[in-house]
Amino acid sequence: MQKQKKIRLTGKTFRSFVDAVRQRDSCNCVLCGSFVSSEYPVHHEPGGSNKEDIINKAVTICHTCHVAAHGRDGHVLRMRLRDYLKGVS
Repeated sequence: MQKQKKIRLTGKTFRSFVDAVRQRDSCNCVLCGSFVSSEYPVHHEPGGSNKEDIINKAVTICHTCHVAAHGRDGHVLRMRLRDYLKGVS
């Protein structure tokens, strides 16, 4: 069985992807509700080597929540993000 290639976008296509995620989330952090500047990147869930540039696998979160999601107790926040994404899929 051949391994499926991850979707990784670049250039204008990546910018359109980020804009679509931010628009879906009303430019607000899906965890705390604060406004997120357009300069801040979207968060991929799952992240790491499993991340893909797919709208239903990315969310808008603020810097504070992003740091917390990658922190020691981040598993709780990542579960909230996954639940959110299930609701918008």
